[in-house]
Formats: sequence, structure tokens, C-alpha cells
Amino acid sequence: MNKELGNRIRQIRIGKNFNPKDVADAVGILDTSYSKIEREGTNSVATLLKIAEVLQVEPAVFFSVSNHSTPTTIKNKNDYSFATKHDIYELGLLIRKLSKELIEFRDEVNLKLNTKPTPPKKGM
Repeated sequence: MNKELGNRIRQIRIGKNFNPKDVADAVGILDTSYSKIEREGTNSVATLLKIAEVLQVEPAVFFSVSNHSTPTTIKNKNDYSFATKHDIYELGLLIRKLSKELIEFRDEVNLKLNTKPTPPKKGM
């Protein structure tokens, strides 16, 4: 999946006429690191979210595998009919990882502020 993710990021960048150096600079990483992401993908949720922001797309479009639906042709950002079950599964994993990172960040901030952390809701 990671190489597919990298290819998808490259397709979107090219489709939006961004050059790799500009994206790398905006994300705050080295050109070589960004190039590696386009070749091999990334496991960093934070980096993926930054790339999506720079490319002005919803992160879900990185998981589209259909050739006929690209971020420039999707009219309704809530139309995820182009996503496969595997894409949705991968997106679920990404959301779980992001949720865990956000909870850890919140707890770290609470610790620094010397406050009691809020317990997570059931089901998290």
C-alpha cells in the first residue's frame, strides 16, 4: 500500500502543477525526504496531513485507486464511491493512528500544564 500511496501523492501533485521542492518546503521536510515519500509512501500521519493541506485535497483522496476519479474531477468532497474496501480499511487504520497520536498529544499537554487528563470515551 505504501508505494501506491506514494504514487497517488505524485499523481495529485503533478495534476495540481506543484513542483516537488515547493511541496517539500511547505511541508517542512527536505527535498530528498519528500522524494522518498513519493517513491515509498509514508507511515507518518502528520506528514500525510501536511501534504494533503499543501496540495489542497482531503487526505482520503490519497487512498483512491480508480483512474477515472481524481481529486480534480470529484465535485462533492463527500463522494467516496471511488474508494475500494481496501482503501476504506487503510483509511480506518490511518484514522485510528491519528486518534491515538492526538490522545497522546493531549495527555502530554495536560501533563505539562499539570492538569488531570480527560479519560477517553468508550469505544476509542
